[in-house]
Amino acid sequence: MFYETQFLFALVITWLVEIPILWFSVRTVLKRNDVPATRIIFTGVLASALTLPYLWFVLPSYIGASYYILIGELFVIAVESVILNQILRIRPGLSIALSAVMNAASFVVGWWVIGW
Repeated sequence: MFYETQFLFALVITWLVEIPILWFSVRTVLKRNDVPATRIIFTGVLASALTLPYLWFVLPSYIGASYYILIGELFVIAVESVILNQILRIRPGLSIALSAVMNAASFVVGWWVIGW
């Protein structure tokens, strides 16, 4: 499978894992029924669409393989937590925690499905 095809597959997996976690967290954990469903979905799509290309195509050129996963995931969590904070108005600490949970879940599922 081409690297670009793997990327697109990983993006879809990421959306399928992270958006339901975001939805569940906003609605049940944070009890935020004031946030429209379209805004939750848009935020989940946007967060991954803005970070995954950097993780796959930009960061590997600048970060050694031994630190790639750690630094890459920390970068993604940092950027996505800002997106969650700004669009969904989730407090900074909670947005970091939520982003970490979402990314840990999609990382594990992606690793299992794609089989790295």
